Amino acid sequence: MTNFKSFIDSFKKQISIADVISKHTQLKKRNGGKYIGKCPLHKDDTPSFTVDDVNGVFYCFGCLKGGDVIKFTEELYGLSFNDALQSLAGQYSITLPSFSRQDGEAAAQQKSKETIALQTLKQACKIANKVLHQSLIGKEAMTYLTKQRGFSEAIVNEFAFGLVSDGFESAAKQEGITQSELNLAGIYMENYNRFSGRIIVPIHNKNAEIVGFGGRIYGNNPAAKQTAKYINSPETVVFKKNEVLFNYHRVRLQKASFIIVVEGYFDVIKLWQHGIKNAVAPMGTNITEDHLATLFKSSKDLIFCFDGDNAGIAASLRAMKMCFKFLTSDTSCKFMTLPSGVKDPDEMLDQYGKEGFLALFSKSANSRTGCVVDIKQAFFYAITQGLDLKNADHRTRVQNEIKLNVISQIKDPLLAKNYHDFFKFELDRIKFTKADDVQKEIYGSQSKNKAQDAMLTKFALGGGKIVTQGEKAIRAHRTTSSQVQACQNKILSALVSNAKLLFSHKDDVLEYINIDILEQDAEQIYQEIISQIEESSIKNLNPDDVFSLITTKFYKLFNHDLICKTKDDFIKTLQRLQIGLAIITAEAKIAHLKQNLEAQDTSLTELAALIADVTELKLSLSKI
Repeated sequence: MTNFKSFIDSFKKQISIADVISKHTQLKKRNGGKYIGKCPLHKDDTPSFTVDDVNGVFYCFGCLKGGDVIKFTEELYGLSFNDALQSLAGQYSITLPSFSRQDGEAAAQQKSKETIALQTLKQACKIANKVLHQSLIGKEAMTYLTKQRGFSEAIVNEFAFGLVSDGFESAAKQEGITQSELNLAGIYMENYNRFSGRIIVPIHNKNAEIVGFGGRIYGNNPAAKQTAKYINSPETVVFKKNEVLFNYHRVRLQKASFIIVVEGYFDVIKLWQHGIKNAVAPMGTNITEDHLATLFKSSKDLIFCFDGDNAGIAASLRAMKMCFKFLTSDTSCKFMTLPSGVKDPDEMLDQYGKEGFLALFSKSANSRTGCVVDIKQAFFYAITQGLDLKNADHRTRVQNEIKLNVISQIKDPLLAKNYHDFFKFELDRIKFTKADDVQKEIYGSQSKNKAQDAMLTKFALGGGKIVTQGEKAIRAHRTTSSQVQACQNKILSALVSNAKLLFSHKDDVLEYINIDILEQDAEQIYQEIISQIEESSIKNLNPDDVFSLITTKFYKLFNHDLICKTKDDFIKTLQRLQIGLAIITAEAKIAHLKQNLEAQDTSLTELAALIADVTELKLSLSKI
């Protein structure tokens, strides 16, 4: 049976499906080996019949029939599988090997199983969709999708989300679906509902047929702590993880200049919601060579954007190694890094919107604020992490990696030589000895303190210069060293000078200076200071008077070791406060610009710069 299947795959590759079908209807050629015309399988007044000669498939949006060249011949003449095979073999002078009748019958039976599985999955999707939209339990799931995950109702409908509840089995029986059919489709495993209690989203093959589901635990479901958040359908007669890519059936119709490959289907859906309609995702497995072969049929340029955790980094390196064998002078692969602290594209879009995500494509290379780099640069950084390139052993290890995974894999000799020259140049010019320095060479870097000071100054929050008012009141309480005193002055000045921010973001400020993890008395005193500043603002008192009023409380907070016990504590508190206020100011500006993005000609460059600033500030804050 395996040999027979291999022969059938080879047989179909020898025949142009467009050539076969063009004998029965006029086809108009489109880009990428695609054709459109009137369907020869039913009375078709308008062109609704599509042919993909590259992938060897057809589909009619009118009669909803589709398949390969053998299936077309079966449908056109009403033939059996074996007879259709022999008919095509005769037309194209292909010799059929000696397979038993049982092989042909087994193949036909396999086709029958596939048809049953596809129909079962289609019906199951409708049942789950109805539960999501028309039941009480569905309201909670909809709230999770729209409120917690940020999906619009239109997107929920477009991607046909559903909910598998306890009543799924009885609903399936009413639709005439048997348990054996549920097992065949991968919805049940050993008579157990695999997706019970989960939100599901259908997974399609390249012909837009539902071949499986992705399932997500949601809300306060007790099972959430005992099982994986995300699961996919198991391998079935129609679902092959190594071949299927989520959303590819839509992307292949977009004719995008490049395709983005992400880790999860929620990332894909969030990108689609924001108008970025050229993203796909592998289903519960790493990207495979079959995936890459499929993608390069639709686009010459791929951009990978995997999560920033260890698993995502490892997946990126595996993808790089596979991509090299697909590279030609006409194709390219790039890898995107997200800003520090952002775990995936879904989160990136929630925090910074479409503009922030697209800004990564035009940003200067910087690993902390995110960027897109060519596969050569990404691979070189990945394999040199943690290595001393002046060490002969380390250098040899890198050279062997390049030879084995890059040079030997590229089929074009000239391209292989160009890559060899690139890596040789990089190794020859690197004079640093640590991976961090290699990263600077590739992604760019700045002096941390200078960059931080520049941004604090930009937001008028003092990268080292804060106007200290009420000096007389402060001097009256000097009981500490001059360096600690300077920090105290600046903390007090920052609190008063940014009174409006304190009113609207007092909880954020509380978190930034870490009072929330200290003694309860400290938080109480802090709240008293905030109240005093607020009252003074309402009365329009000048800053010196405000300083005099709150100085006693302020020094009770700091001199009684409730928040700072050492000189370093004071310095860190000042740094966290200054950076925190800068983040609040920048995020307010970002929100304002986004609100006015459509109403007026807001500069995307300014918005992108602010987003980059916030990312840089948050990174600095995390290191204090």
